[in-house]
Amino acid sequence: MGEINIFYMKIKKAKIKAKITKKIKNQDSIMSLAHAGTKEAVAKIKAYIAKEKDENKKAMAELALDECQLFYYEPTNEKEEGDYYLLKLISRKENRLTDRYVQLFGLECEVKFVEQELRVVKAISEKVKKKDKEAEDIGVWVAQDSLTTTEQRLKELQDWIKEDEVFIETARGLITTERYKNIPKDFIDHIHFDNECLNKDFEEDEYCCDDCNERDCCCEDCGYCGSCSEFEETE
Repeated sequence: MGEINIFYMKIKKAKIKAKITKKIKNQDSIMSLAHAGTKEAVAKIKAYIAKEKDENKKAMAELALDECQLFYYEPTNEKEEGDYYLLKLISRKENRLTDRYVQLFGLECEVKFVEQELRVVKAISEKVKKKDKEAEDIGVWVAQDSLTTTEQRLKELQDWIKEDEVFIETARGLITTERYKNIPKDFIDHIHFDNECLNKDFEEDEYCCDDCNERDCCCEDCGYCGSCSEFEETE
């Protein structure tokens, strides 16, 4: 199976199997749960986070939850690995779909404005024609063409959204690994695969990394990536 980079570091395939029956009382037990990597351990850490009032302890528990989930959701065979990659693909499609919904609302609003622009231009044209019957309706033609173009863009976007929705629904139906069926989206969103920052042809990769939200960034916080993967300076 291919290697998967998670949170920008390679995780070795090793699990510490342990039954945790005691309640969480300190940070040592939190780390024990983190290393357990079981469904029960994940649930206990989540319960701890929900009740803990101390922000520092809660932050530590959230890191432990990340680690515990890494072990729990890590693929153990080829079939699970396929589902794991499919989950990430679905996440990318969902993120793009969200962006397209935002674009949809904007285009719907734009259509309304262009419709009103055409309405005003037609009123102006009628006034001009009362004085000059030979006057051409150039302004009306331009406004009508703008409306037609905007409506076409809207229709195209609506078609893309329908395609994405069908794709996501179909893809989810193909996932058979039981523990992957309700995997938290915020977890899968932060899983980092080898092709990200490198494969610019994959249209869902809007940014080279989540930490800086910049294309081809050279920020030290998220590591060198994109065109600066060879430590080249970018403008």
